[in-house]
Amino acid sequence: MKTAVRAIAALFLVVSATAFQANPEDAKQTLPRFEDFPISVTAILKGTPADPQFQTPGQRMFRTMIRLAAKKGPSFAGHYTVAEWGCGTACIQIAIVDTQSGHVYDGPFGSLPKGGLYLGSGAFDDEYDTGIFYRLDSHLFVLRGCPNYKKCGSYYYKWNGTRFTLLRQVPMRPLFGSDDHQFPPIADAECAPDGNVKIVYGDGTEFQAPKEPGQISCGSPAVAENKFVAGWLVEQITCCQPYPIPTLLVVYSPNRLRYFGGEALIGDWRFLEGGTQVAFCSNSPHGDNTPHYELRDVETGRLIGKWDGHLTEKAPAWTKGMRQ
Repeated sequence: MKTAVRAIAALFLVVSATAFQANPEDAKQTLPRFEDFPISVTAILKGTPADPQFQTPGQRMFRTMIRLAAKKGPSFAGHYTVAEWGCGTACIQIAIVDTQSGHVYDGPFGSLPKGGLYLGSGAFDDEYDTGIFYRLDSHLFVLRGCPNYKKCGSYYYKWNGTRFTLLRQVPMRPLFGSDDHQFPPIADAECAPDGNVKIVYGDGTEFQAPKEPGQISCGSPAVAENKFVAGWLVEQITCCQPYPIPTLLVVYSPNRLRYFGGEALIGDWRFLEGGTQVAFCSNSPHGDNTPHYELRDVETGRLIGKWDGHLTEKAPAWTKGMRQ
């Protein structure tokens, strides 16, 4: 049997100069603008960019991305290049390169190899324009998101040539998947006629799970007793069946999908221990093999127990009542 983890948060990065206003008091204050921090035209580098000169072991870990960005020339504050790369799902890291001297500086949200900006999930947070924003003709540097997954907001910095100075911070609602986000309980899990799965939260928000490769339909959706985990079966057409059969068990918990099975037909499944464990039974499509049962930890996917055989008195208690 196979188990896998895939993150569900999709990177949502839209370039915009519009800031989210956290409350009326913030709206009364003027936000820093790029044109308020101009760069002289003569300060913009016209020649060949210098090779990056790495200052720390953390910077050297990302030397390939930094060098590739530096070769493109300046993009920020006259003669600096902002090197950007991914640090996981919906997360970016940066470094600042002086294209005149080659000196490399860390970004405003931490020293490399740590320090990243979480951008949120497009599934829940697409009302926000998250990302980093800068211009070649300005000292102003703006980031919108959750630095190191905390304290989500819009941050306005001034670059003085060697470091960032924070000018203004405008808080925003904690983004889905950030450390400060509080997930509401799950009210329902539904299989739509088109084969998609919809998770409905208690506050009325919804999440549509991405379809798996080859998914035709879904079945047996259920919400765990703890209301923070849901699951369903993905039905696919296999090599030997002309109709879709359930071969994959998907378990959803906040910001994550975990997968179980994926080969044989899954005949039955259920949550146990309030939703901290999940058990399922699999067999060949025609049930002509020995039934196989597994008990897994929902959080880690760890195999807790298994049973091969029919449900006799010797079968473990967690298999009782399951269909073979």
